Amino acid sequence: MELINQAEENIKKINPKKLVLISTIDVFKDPKDMDENSVIDTQNFHAYGYNRYLMELWVHEKYPDALIIRLPGLFGKNIKKNLGGAASNGYLVGTPEGI
Repeated sequence: MELINQAEENIKKINPKKLVLISTIDVFKDPKDMDENSVIDTQNFHAYGYNRYLMELWVHEKYPDALIIRLPGLFGKNIKKNLGGAASNGYLVGTPEGI
């Protein structure tokens, strides 16, 4: 929660005209077949997804015209986190050449 508080303070200091928040599909328990209109179930939520969800709520409240982008696991050269999880859950469907 401390990181969210720090992020909130930094955003307030910057006072942006437009805010773009890079979030995650982990705000959903099971992101398959979800979109921006899907209801987020917060019961028995894991900490990472719940913290990102709280950050999204704060952004919506303070910056109603903000753009929130929910990314799946990232992969590419020198990125090691999330590749195995994305592949094992069926979210990784191909590997671009050169990665």
